[in-house]
Amino acid sequence: MTTAISTEELQRFKALCQQKNFGQALPLARRFHPLLAQNVHLARRWGWVIYERLKDLVEQARAKQAPASRQANSLPEHLSRKIREALVEYARLPNLHTPDLLHAMILVMVCRIGIRWSGVLGFLYHVRAFDTLRPEDRLPKTYGDRTYPSIEQLLTQTVAAALAKLPLRDQRPEVLDWACVQVQQRLDRFPDEPWIPYHLACYLIKKQRGPEARPLLAPVLLQHRHKSWIWERVARANHDRPEHRLTALTQALRLAERELPTVRFRLHLELQICWPPGSATMKPLPSFRQPAAWKNSSAVTCATTAILSGNAIGTCCSNPGSSNGSSRPTCPGHPPSPSSPKQFSTNTCRPRNPSA
Repeated sequence: MTTAISTEELQRFKALCQQKNFGQALPLARRFHPLLAQNVHLARRWGWVIYERLKDLVEQARAKQAPASRQANSLPEHLSRKIREALVEYARLPNLHTPDLLHAMILVMVCRIGIRWSGVLGFLYHVRAFDTLRPEDRLPKTYGDRTYPSIEQLLTQTVAAALAKLPLRDQRPEVLDWACVQVQQRLDRFPDEPWIPYHLACYLIKKQRGPEARPLLAPVLLQHRHKSWIWERVARANHDRPEHRLTALTQALRLAERELPTVRFRLHLELQICWPPGSATMKPLPSFRQPAAWKNSSAVTCATTAILSGNAIGTCCSNPGSSNGSSRPTCPGHPPSPSSPKQFSTNTCRPRNPSA
């Protein structure tokens, strides 16, 4: 049943839209929803009011939060509620979900909010974000001497980060499947963006799809191989390969000297679970656990290649060293087989004694 709309009310709604008064226009817009769903010109006028409201809320969020605090679900409750209110109104008007300037600007605002709002994936799925881009939205923008990423790249970064960082239990399965496919389809479009495959890998790890995740970690691992967190991620991607997981966990713990004690304790605990003391079921790889070995780029390359591929550690070189006293040059990634596991000690994993 359609509610009768008087001419005076309609004129008042148009005046409020012209004034960009979201608060007073909102009750009228909800009442006029059947008319807005049919009249694209009136709906677009209301859509620009929604955009201005969203832009103001994004600026409020940026002003109240430092860049370091822009984490998943980190928006204040009152801002999250207002952002959801504005985007729900836009989502209810499918005649606005078309390739035009208004839609592109709404998508840019949503990308600026990003994972700080838990509903970002559901909204982008509902408005068919990737299917409603203009040709120019898929190209980078150049202003003066600076080049900015395309809207398509911003969307891909936002969706990948949401997959990695938002709790999966809060998302519908069809939304997660859609988001994963959209990111996978665009990996080749942005080869210079290492964080897109990294975030996709984090999602695949959470879904227990380690073999698919491992190659995607390579760009970030090669750039940040001296960081503990990336080796911990590599270890989780190798849950089905205990030997590689052990090597990655050991390196993560060694690099965690400046991390919080809780981080070192967690890594130590995972290492103990992976390789209990006295276990004889797994041969340790001591050279990968010696600090000097990791200073050599070839050692890092060999270990990284093995851990992220399907090969065993020590098979990427055709001339490995031998343990029979040969003077041949030995690839640092392929040490002689150890005769005893005593070369590696978990004593270095223990927290330092404050009284020492």
